[in-house]
Amino acid sequence: MKNLLSPKWLLIVNTLPITIYLILSAFQFSIVRTLLSEDNLILWGVFGGVLLLLAGGVFAYSLRATYLNKEISALYASVSLVSHIAYMVFYLYDFEDILRGIPNWMISADFSVYAITFIMPTIIHTLFVLAIKLNTKKFENAWINLLAAFLIPLSFFFAIQGILPFWSFGNSRIGKVLIGFIVCSLTLAFLFFIIRAIYLFSQKQKEQSRTFFLIWRILLAIVFPIAGLLFNQGLEGDFDMMRDRGVFGNFNSYSFYIIALLNGILVCLPEREDPKYRLALFAGRAIGFTYVTYFFLVFLPFLPLSVIAVLALGLGFLMLTPLVLFVLQGQILYNDYVFLKQFNPTKKLMTIAIIGFLILPAAVVIDYSVDKKVLNETLDYIYYPDYSKEYDLNEKSVRRILSNVKTNKKGRNGFLMPIDNTHTPFLSQLYTWLVLDNMTLSDRKIKKIETVFYGEASTKSRRSFNRTSVDGTVDITDYKIKSEYDKKQDAWLTWVDFEMTNTATISGQREFDVAFDLPAGCWVSDYYLDIEDRREAGILAEKRAAVWIYQQITNTRRDPGLLNYVGADKVRFRVFPFAQNEVRTTGIQFLHKEPVKVEIANQIIQLGDTLQNQNISTATDLTKNMVYVSAAAKSKLPKVKRQPYYHFIIDISKERSGAIGEYEKRLNDFINKNKIDINNAEFNFTNTYSNVINGNNWKRALNNQAFEGGFYFERAVKKCLFNAYENRKNEYPIIVVLSENSLKNYVIDDFSEFKKLFPEVNKFYKITSTSNLIAGDLSKISLEDYDYKAIIAATPTVLAYPNAKNPIAYLSNNQKASIVLKNSIFDNNVDEISEKNWQSALTMQGNWQAQTLHPEISETEYYKLVKSSFK
Repeated sequence: MKNLLSPKWLLIVNTLPITIYLILSAFQFSIVRTLLSEDNLILWGVFGGVLLLLAGGVFAYSLRATYLNKEISALYASVSLVSHIAYMVFYLYDFEDILRGIPNWMISADFSVYAITFIMPTIIHTLFVLAIKLNTKKFENAWINLLAAFLIPLSFFFAIQGILPFWSFGNSRIGKVLIGFIVCSLTLAFLFFIIRAIYLFSQKQKEQSRTFFLIWRILLAIVFPIAGLLFNQGLEGDFDMMRDRGVFGNFNSYSFYIIALLNGILVCLPEREDPKYRLALFAGRAIGFTYVTYFFLVFLPFLPLSVIAVLALGLGFLMLTPLVLFVLQGQILYNDYVFLKQFNPTKKLMTIAIIGFLILPAAVVIDYSVDKKVLNETLDYIYYPDYSKEYDLNEKSVRRILSNVKTNKKGRNGFLMPIDNTHTPFLSQLYTWLVLDNMTLSDRKIKKIETVFYGEASTKSRRSFNRTSVDGTVDITDYKIKSEYDKKQDAWLTWVDFEMTNTATISGQREFDVAFDLPAGCWVSDYYLDIEDRREAGILAEKRAAVWIYQQITNTRRDPGLLNYVGADKVRFRVFPFAQNEVRTTGIQFLHKEPVKVEIANQIIQLGDTLQNQNISTATDLTKNMVYVSAAAKSKLPKVKRQPYYHFIIDISKERSGAIGEYEKRLNDFINKNKIDINNAEFNFTNTYSNVINGNNWKRALNNQAFEGGFYFERAVKKCLFNAYENRKNEYPIIVVLSENSLKNYVIDDFSEFKKLFPEVNKFYKITSTSNLIAGDLSKISLEDYDYKAIIAATPTVLAYPNAKNPIAYLSNNQKASIVLKNSIFDNNVDEISEKNWQSALTMQGNWQAQTLHPEISETEYYKLVKSSFK
C-alpha cells in the first residue's frame, strides 16, 4: 500500500474528481443561471474559485514532487486534509443559499452530494498517507485501531447527551460551523483508525494463515456487499425486490446482486503461480473493480453517517464495506499486476485493465441506448405514427422504460439521507441524459403509453389548479370593428376591439375563457391587451410554451392574456384577472380572404365589409398544394352521394379475453339485421396495434386473435380514415365499435383534423350487449354528446371537387368556404413566408393539415411551422 505515497496518485484522487465535479457543476449552473440572484452568483463564484485554487495547488504539488522524485509528505497530507474539510464544512453550511429560489425539479437529484462525493477521494487518500506515515509502535496492532475506531461512536453518544443540551450558541453561524468541524473531526478520527487497521492487516498478510485471509475476503467481498444490498432494500421491514426505492438509493435490480456475487468469487479465488490463470483472474477482477469503485463513490458522502450508524444500529460497518473492499481489491489487483509483469509487457497489462474497467460502463451505455431507441419508437408510434407502417414494439422494454422514467421523476426527501430514495446514484442521471436528453415524460404521456400497451395506467395525470370559477360572469359588453382591404394580396385585415366586464355580484377574481371557431381562410394575425392604461402587444410563442407561461403567470395573480390554437380552426381566448365590476379592453386582428362571421362568446361579429367585397365565384388556386374554394365557388360544384362501407373496430385487449363467443353473436346479429355485404366490410382487430382484414374470414381471424395489451381506439380510427383518404375511392367508412370498455376511454384525442377530409364521417357507433347502438361524436370528447338511442345516419350529399369524374376532394355541402389539400405531403418553404400574408397563412394551414395525415413528418415540419408563424 506504500505505492499510495506516489505523488502521481494526486492526479487520480484530486485532479480528476474535481475536474468532473466542476464540469457537472458548470452544467447545472447553465440550467439555473438565469434564475440566480446576485447573492447566488457571488456564492457560486466564491466556492468555484476556492475549489479551483485548491485543485490547482494540489496539481502543482503533484508535478513538483514527481519532478523531484519525492513521496507525498505528512505535512502536505495534513494541510490538504484541513483545507478540504474546511471547504466542505462551509459549502454544506451555505448550500441552501447557493440554490435559494431555484425550483427543486431544475436541480439534479444527486447535485447536493456532488461536492462530498468528489472531494472525499482526496480526504480518504490523505488519511491513507497519514496512516502510513504515522507508523507509531503504540498503534501497531490492527485490533487496537479497530477498537479505537469503535470508541468514536461512543464519543458521539456522550457528546449528544452531555454537551449539546448546554450548547448555548448552536444556532449562530459560528456555532453551526464549529459543530460541523467537531463532527468532521470525529468522523475523520473514525475513518483514520479504520484505514490504519486496513493498512496493518495488509502489512501482516504474509504472517497470517491463508484461511484467515480467505475468511476475511469472503466476508468483505461476498457477505458484506450482499448483506448491504439487502439491508438497503429491507430496512423498513417490507423486503420486496421489485420495490423502486431503498435507503441509500435504488439498488434493487438483480444485476447488482449478481455482479456482487461474481466479483466476490473472483476476489476470493486463490492466486496461483500460473501466468495464464493469473492473467484471466486479473482481467475478471478489473471488470469487477468498476462495480466496487462505483459503490465506493456512492457511499463516500455517507461515511460520516457510518459513525452514527455503528452506534445506533450496530450495522454501520456495512457502510464501510465499499471503502474497505475498494482498498482490498485495489491491493489485490496491484499484486496481480506485479506478478504478471514478469511474463507480460506493461502496455498489455494496462490495456487489459483499462478495457476490463470499461466493460461494465459500456454495457450500461449500450443498455441505455437500447432503451432510448425503444422509447423513441414508442413515442413515434403514439405521437408521430406512420399510418402506412406496421409496428411491433418490445412491450417488456416499454414497461421497464416507463418504470425508470417514473422513478427518475421522483425527488430526494433529504439532503444526505435520502430515505425512500428512488434514484440510483449517478446512473439515474446518466439515464436521464442519455435516454431522455435531460428531459422527462409528462404524467399525461406516461398514462397514455400505459393505457395503450397495458390497458390501464398507474399514473394519474396532474390537473392544473383552478384559480377561478369560470361561471360566465365575465362577458363581452361591447366591441368595435375596423376592417381594411389589402388589394395587393386580395385579402382583409380586421381589428376587433373588445370591452369585457366582470358582472359577478360577489367579490373575487374571475377569468374570461372561451373557445371559438374560425371560418376557412381566416386566421389570427395580431393581439393586444390593455394593462393599467398601457397597451401591451401580443408576444408570439410556441403554443405549449405559451400555455405553460400563462398558467405560471396566473398563479402569481398578474395580468396575462392568451390566444392559442386548440385545433385547426378553433382558438381558445383567455384574459385574467377580472376584479368585481372591473372593465378591461383587449383586441384581436384577423386575416381573412372574404367577409366572414365569427361567433365569440355568443356575439356574432362580422369581419370585412360585404358591400365592398366581390364574391370569389371560382376556386382560388394560390399555391400548388392548397386550394381555397369560396362559398360561391362551392355552389357550382356537383353534388354526389358516396357509397358507405362498414369498418368494424373489435376490441381484443387483454380485458376482453374470453369474449370471442359474445363478439361473434353480436356481429352476426348486427350484420344480418342491417343486411351488410361483408365482402365490402373491414374488420379491424385492435389492441395496442390494429390488424385490418376484409371479407368472409372475419370469424376465423377473430378466433386466432391474441387478446393482450390495451384498446388503442384512437389509432384504429385514424388508420381507418387515413387508408380511406389515400385510396380516394367514391366511398366512405361507417365506424362501428365492438367493446365493453367505457366510452370515456375511447377518444383519447379528438379527430377534428380529419373532419375536413371526410365530410360524411362525424360519428362512430358502438354495438351494446342488447344489439342497440350508441353514437359518439368524433370531433368532440365530451360524454354529454353521446347519443344512447342512435341509428345509422343516412348518407349525406357532398360536393365533388373539381368534378364528379375525377375528384381530388369531397367537401361539405354548406354555405361556407372550404380549403382543399391537393398533396398529402409537401415541403413548407420558410423562405416563401411573409408577414401577415394570406397566401403564406394558406400554405401553413396546408402544412398543418398534411401533418394530420402524416404525423411521421411532424418532428421536422412542426418546427418549420413554428418558425413560419414567427416570420
